Amino acid sequence: MKRKNFAGFLAALILLIGSGVQVKAAEDNQATQSVNSSSVTTNTDATSSDVSSSSAVSSSSTSSSSTSSAASSSSKKTDNKSKTKKTKKTTKKKVVKKSKKSKKTSKKTSKKATKKTSKKSKKSSKKATKKTSKKSKKSSKKATKKTSKKSKKSSKKTSKKTSKKSKKTSKKSKKTVKRHKTKYQPYADPRDMRRSNYWNKYSEKKKYPNLRKVKHLNIRVSLLGNRVYVRSGKKVIYTMYSSAGRFVNGKSLTPTGNYRVQRERGSRFDYAKYYVSWKGHGVYLFHSTTTYYWSNTFNMTEARKLGKMPASHGCIRLTVKDAYWFYKHLPTGTPVYIRNR
Repeated sequence: MKRKNFAGFLAALILLIGSGVQVKAAEDNQATQSVNSSSVTTNTDATSSDVSSSSAVSSSSTSSSSTSSAASSSSKKTDNKSKTKKTKKTTKKKVVKKSKKSKKTSKKTSKKATKKTSKKSKKSSKKATKKTSKKSKKSSKKATKKTSKKSKKSSKKTSKKTSKKSKKTSKKSKKTVKRHKTKYQPYADPRDMRRSNYWNKYSEKKKYPNLRKVKHLNIRVSLLGNRVYVRSGKKVIYTMYSSAGRFVNGKSLTPTGNYRVQRERGSRFDYAKYYVSWKGHGVYLFHSTTTYYWSNTFNMTEARKLGKMPASHGCIRLTVKDAYWFYKHLPTGTPVYIRNR
């Protein structure tokens, strides 16, 4: 702007100077015409000089106009440069704003898209899990039903088989019990009675009862049945194999009747082990199967008769374990009932 004002000021000065020069020339011409009207030559010289001066003024005005045009062109160039700079800055700002806006919009759209996709995936996963759970439940129910049916069928079959087997075994056991109950035995043998090689073992496979805790304890002896019964009142709680006195002229060498266990007892005498007296204070005894004279070896011919036939001289023989149990645990004063059957 300063350059433009300066150029205008210069052009105005030049125009003012040119106008002053022209006024002075006109005044000089009038003076010469009035004073020296006679001489034409001088006038012609003066006019030529005026023409030259006017040409000089016109040339100066043209030069001033050219300078002003150059100044205006330079100012336009500077204006164009400044405008281009401003346009570049504005365009940059616009580009930056647009890029920021595009980034924000892209982020928002991406977030929305991710939310939508996550919701859809969650819904689809829930639906899939529900379907799979329903299918698994149905399959498990079907499988359980099938297995329950199979188990019921198998259990029925097994129960039938076991019932048949149990019936057969019960029939067999009844038959075996009947075999071991002779007409001389007052009670049937229990199922857990040993059937062979029992002379040195427990007569039954179960444990001995605690005789100190048995109410109304008594001993029942069957001479022809070859059994000794431990009873609680009239109920048998343990059965033992035995061999009592031989029968001579239809009469046993073991006296029948009612007796009680006496104090005399011991672990050894000349022909047997583990004795307990029940009559005669050491004459009639419960004792083990016989041994050789003061020996620890047992007489096997006599041991094989145990539980099968009467074989003693009046005492009541028992297995080794049963005799030891009586020796240790049979209380003194226990009633003993001896009968032929």
